[in-house]
Amino acid sequence: MALYVTAFVYMVLALYLNQIVPQQFGVAKHPLFFLEGIIERVNPKWHKEIFNDDDRNLVDYDDNDKELRDEDADVRSERQRIN
Repeated sequence: MALYVTAFVYMVLALYLNQIVPQQFGVAKHPLFFLEGIIERVNPKWHKEIFNDDDRNLVDYDDNDKELRDEDADVRSERQRIN
């Protein structure tokens, strides 16, 4: 019985760490990501402080940036659609 409990605990820990540890691709989640919905309902101010829900972290590009000149056509159309 203890073997099953230990295996379950390790599986949950592995799934959790897979979400929060930075990988080569994708974005790592906040360590408290599983509590995000609860915190947002209880106190939206805490949610903003904990999860940084502001636009300051967004990247703003100038139209003359080298990165924008070298981007693919599909990326350019998606960026213009969003803006």
